[in-house]
Amino acid sequence: FAGLGRWQLERSYRASDVMTANPQVIRSGQLAIDAVAIMQNPPRLLNVLPVVDDAGQLVGATHIQALVQIGIA
Repeated sequence: FAGLGRWQLERSYRASDVMTANPQVIRSGQLAIDAVAIMQNPPRLLNVLPVVDDAGQLVGATHIQALVQIGIA
């Protein structure tokens, strides 16, 4: 990558190069407090947790800040 500026190098990355292949998730029917427990479970502390339906399909995400704002975390 010699000679490439940082901006040029960063532009060459694909999302699949920097994603987590098998992320922690929470089911949409689980309690918000369960999300906090997952997000604060070492060794990796999470800021965002994908939310999936019963079929395992992504339906959204929750952020630790949203949980803090409602007083759960």
